[in-house]
Amino acid sequence: MKKVLSYLVAFLVGVVVTLLIVGRPIGKNGMIFFKEAGESLSTNRFEVSRVVDDHCALAYELVYDAEFGYMSSSLLALVTNDDGEYYYDGQILKVSKGKCMRQVGVYRYKTKADEWKTVPIVKLMDI
Repeated sequence: MKKVLSYLVAFLVGVVVTLLIVGRPIGKNGMIFFKEAGESLSTNRFEVSRVVDDHCALAYELVYDAEFGYMSSSLLALVTNDDGEYYYDGQILKVSKGKCMRQVGVYRYKTKADEWKTVPIVKLMDI
């Protein structure tokens, strides 16, 4: 009887620890913010793909090609701001001179295909 009880307790502890480590959210709404802003990721424009929450949206970096104009790059980022600006799908976010998109954290989310993706959280800041 003691072996069965010990086994059950060990099993339950393992399940709880696994849920705490694997199943816990990364942070508020899947976001982790760094203590200090990280490196500059881009000085290019971004196009909003999907609004996630007030004041933040998933956006693709746009790079300029002399032949085709602005085109989406493979860089997808969660763009956030503190200015109270609301984003909308398809909006073009311009990075003005002397500014850049700096990484301030990471965002983890689940896609419609039930896959987990992690992208940088960026914010418009001075160079």
